[in-house]
Amino acid sequence: MKHFVYLFLITFLLASCNCGNKKLSSASDGLDSVSYAIGVYEAHSTLNKLRSSQLEPDYDYLLAGIKEILNNDTVKKRDIQWAAQVINQYFLQLEKKKNVEFLEENLKKDSIKVLGSGLQYKVITEGTGISPKVSDSVRVKYKGTTINGYTFDSSRDEVRTMSLGGVIEGWKQGIPLMKEGAKYIFYIPASLAYGDQGAGGAIPGGATLIFEVELVSVVKVD
Repeated sequence: MKHFVYLFLITFLLASCNCGNKKLSSASDGLDSVSYAIGVYEAHSTLNKLRSSQLEPDYDYLLAGIKEILNNDTVKKRDIQWAAQVINQYFLQLEKKKNVEFLEENLKKDSIKVLGSGLQYKVITEGTGISPKVSDSVRVKYKGTTINGYTFDSSRDEVRTMSLGGVIEGWKQGIPLMKEGAKYIFYIPASLAYGDQGAGGAIPGGATLIFEVELVSVVKVD
């Protein structure tokens, strides 16, 4: 069934509105054609979303959900909210599982060190200058990616000044490990970053953040 999901969706849409035995060519105002086209478009969109998310749902239940909406003109707002929560929670748990597995595998590498908090890091180049405190500001070059390689933030090889008091917990713990001139890669679990909430559309809930950071200099705060 999964190979023909959009055909099932179209058939179901037509059957649910009792127009499955009408011929599109018989429509004088084009409404049947538009209705059919909407079914094709929405089914194709749904299929693409399922494929991109690598989700293989139970299509019987999927179609049952569509039928419930088509046959109920008074769908309550809380039902839609419930559906959104179920979907969000499902994908959140998948994201968290994927990221936990990534960190577990990453920790098996000899070059990876870890703190008690779960923050992992790799030393690319050791520095020779001073180390910052959380109360200091730092001048850094950096690039932040998710575990799938998506770059969500970057200094674009420019030096930027940041106050360590205003960054995520993973930076507060990791940057003080460095000395001026050092270059580290930090693997920051969601618990030390943006948690289950994520950050906008770029960082999903449960995401591990990978930061490649070069500590250019420390700006001491008196």
